[in-house]
Amino acid sequence: MDSTSEDTNVLRSNRTDDSNGFGQSSSGLPLWAWPLIAFGIVFLGGILWYLVIVFGVTNNVTNGVPKTTVPSVLAGSLYITLPVVVGGSMDVNAGGGAPADTMTKNTPEGFLFDVQTDAASNFAAAGVRNSVQHNISSNIQWITFFGVPDTDTQSENERMSLYRGVLDGTRDSVSQVTKLYGLEHVYAQQSPTVSNDGKVAVSVFDGQTEPSELASALGIPGVGNSSAWQILIFDSEGKELITRFGTQPEWASNSILVYLTDEGPTAYNVDEETEYSLIRVEDGVVATNSMLDVSDDGNYLVWTLPDSRLVYVLEIRNLEDPQQVAVYSRQIFENILGFWPVLSTDGSYVALLELGDPEREDSLRAEVTFLDVTNGERVPYTIDVSNYDVSQLALTDWK
Repeated sequence: MDSTSEDTNVLRSNRTDDSNGFGQSSSGLPLWAWPLIAFGIVFLGGILWYLVIVFGVTNNVTNGVPKTTVPSVLAGSLYITLPVVVGGSMDVNAGGGAPADTMTKNTPEGFLFDVQTDAASNFAAAGVRNSVQHNISSNIQWITFFGVPDTDTQSENERMSLYRGVLDGTRDSVSQVTKLYGLEHVYAQQSPTVSNDGKVAVSVFDGQTEPSELASALGIPGVGNSSAWQILIFDSEGKELITRFGTQPEWASNSILVYLTDEGPTAYNVDEETEYSLIRVEDGVVATNSMLDVSDDGNYLVWTLPDSRLVYVLEIRNLEDPQQVAVYSRQIFENILGFWPVLSTDGSYVALLELGDPEREDSLRAEVTFLDVTNGERVPYTIDVSNYDVSQLALTDWK
């Protein structure tokens, strides 16, 4: 008996399925039931995870990227122009303080949006109201923007002007505001930019060319060809220096201005009055819904081509020497209907306004999307601006 009991214990201890030898586990459940239980747990877990993603607190997945907390790599403030309800509060996530269908009058206003804290603050300049499309010099000393004189009783469209101001050691405190140019007779204007020594450039349009089809559909200020736009350049004293033809001017240095012409990104040396091409587009003409930005150090350029759903990030070397200048592709992002791109201060990230495709069901989607230039991936964080009038949205700087 002792020998038999010992043998039985040895046999049981060697079993790996915890079975009693009759197709039944020691827990009392049939062996065939365990796979069904495991499948049920996995299936229910998958459903629960899906519900958390789709209907949870974050409440969305965008292009396969769920919205999450703000990644620590994103820092600084975005300068964003949004239409807000007159007399209402500003809420980036609530569409200007009221649902879109209850807005009676939208007025564009400039805001600083802190990426890390989600806090938005109104940008104000003494003597100016409705200041929009702010651009800051890379040394954080100068600012330029559009606005309306605070004492003016005429309509904003008739009295919109170009201003330049001095930053008092911060990104939102402005003094010595100077009116550089009145825009009373200009059909459209966009993208003022200021250099470290106070030079200002801006693109304006006289209204003689019809908007492009895509621009009309989306309400984006893409009008005609680049040759129909003028770039006005002002010196550090505020005097108008010269006029070029193109759009989207951005200072790469105190002497080099980069902008878009019909042929592609172009550089202009203000001191030597020489223009030279950085990239030539072989087929067709660059539409003015294309936009660009240059990094603070002048070494990187981001260029959006909405018609092709492409975003290029380029590295530029020897920019100030037209004989030695070279442009290299650093990153290409596909399937992005993007506008108003801005580079982070080190050129590692791009923020832009991404719209839904007019030919798809997500055509009403509008959000600020972040792209990681170092790995070519989307950053899993977006800012929903779908409740705003797209034609009045602008993302003009990131500092």
